[in-house]
Amino acid sequence: MTAKKTDLEDEGLAEIEALKAEIENLKSALEDKIATVKDSLSGDAETVREKVEDEWDDLKTRIADNPVPSALVALGIGFIIGRFIAK
Repeated sequence: MTAKKTDLEDEGLAEIEALKAEIENLKSALEDKIATVKDSLSGDAETVREKVEDEWDDLKTRIADNPVPSALVALGIGFIIGRFIAK
């Protein structure tokens, strides 16, 4: 009976070791995927940041070139938002 118990223990330990190895493989594959996605998104984030900066600079130029209409538009938007909040 102890021989069967030892065989079962050995099989259990071997199975545990195999599962540990598989977990390590999965962990490594997941880390690789995360790094790939992170690299991909960082490039996209840089592009988006540059586009936003360009649009912001364009908006500042338009406001500087047309201060009175810009102020009137801002006043109108503020009035509309105020009316929605007041209700």
